[in-house]
Amino acid sequence: MNLITRSPYCASRKSGRSFPFFPPIFIKKVPASVCLSRGAIFTRQDIKIAVIGLTTDDTAKIGNPEYFTDIEFRKPAEEAKVVIQELNMNEKPDVIIATTHMGHYDNGDHGSNAPGDVEMARSLPAGSLAMIVGGHSQDPVCMASENKKTGELRTGNALRAG
Repeated sequence: MNLITRSPYCASRKSGRSFPFFPPIFIKKVPASVCLSRGAIFTRQDIKIAVIGLTTDDTAKIGNPEYFTDIEFRKPAEEAKVVIQELNMNEKPDVIIATTHMGHYDNGDHGSNAPGDVEMARSLPAGSLAMIVGGHSQDPVCMASENKKTGELRTGNALRAG
């Protein structure tokens, strides 16, 4: 699963890190190959956990094109299906978690943005992912009912018992 190419951009994302790095799935254009690891496998308390990274395909149009000359961004939901299938065939994890930078849009209403976590979850077969840990939207999300945020998530002292 660790297919790292010689792309300067890809190499710079991986270098100097002493912790697990869950990059989005970047595809190097020529030759076509996965730019960074498609994920990582951990075993905790006899549970085999796979973690994959995904990003919005809007990155290609909102990011600095100077860094993406040799990178292809594919639809994350389609790539997730491929990676999940590969993981289930080769690694056989008990749990698969996606870390994303795609955005959470209530009920999938993403407007002019690329589809986010809700749309990806809906496009995958039921049970494909145990959890999606998402970012990008800049808004904390607490779910009271399916796909509808409620309240406000607070960190720090607000969570401490009084």
